[in-house]
Amino acid sequence: MVTWGALGTPLARVLAALVAVAGALVVSACSTPSPQGTPTPSPTAVFASEEEALAAASDAYAKYNAAFDVALSQGGTALEDVEQYVTADYLEQLRVPGALTQNGWHTFGTSSFDSIQLLERPSDKDANVAVRLCRDVSQVRILNDSNEDVTPPDRDDRFPLVVYFEEGPGHPTELVVSGTEPWSGEDFC
Repeated sequence: MVTWGALGTPLARVLAALVAVAGALVVSACSTPSPQGTPTPSPTAVFASEEEALAAASDAYAKYNAAFDVALSQGGTALEDVEQYVTADYLEQLRVPGALTQNGWHTFGTSSFDSIQLLERPSDKDANVAVRLCRDVSQVRILNDSNEDVTPPDRDDRFPLVVYFEEGPGHPTELVVSGTEPWSGEDFC
């Protein structure tokens, strides 16, 4: 008959060795990088939802629109207040003199917008967004240098636009306008 004392020492050594090997394998599996290298975390979306992206675009356009109204009320040449709400490339486009500037005219009143809808969704890599909206200039009059109303009587007071946005210089969710163009589809305004 074999006693526990006789098996205890060799068996304890074998069990201890097995436990040590198993422990080493577990530690090794947790700390050794995979053959492909260190795993990279998956990218996180800039906006948590489409609603958040649309809200950021609406907020950015409201700030831009207010600053642009002020610039137009001064003849369209003083764009310093607009600068913080647009990309550098778009600012250069705005600096090209239009009919207002060329004629020495200015505006009186404020424009607004509504019916904003998301067209281009932001990706996981950037916050670029495109929206369509209705711009309303019905409360804006065009005045000449004698402050006489020269607003064209056949002007469209509401018109559809596509507005493009990019990440602002501060935080990715603070958008700036990178361009606008007329909506080419059916007039939804």
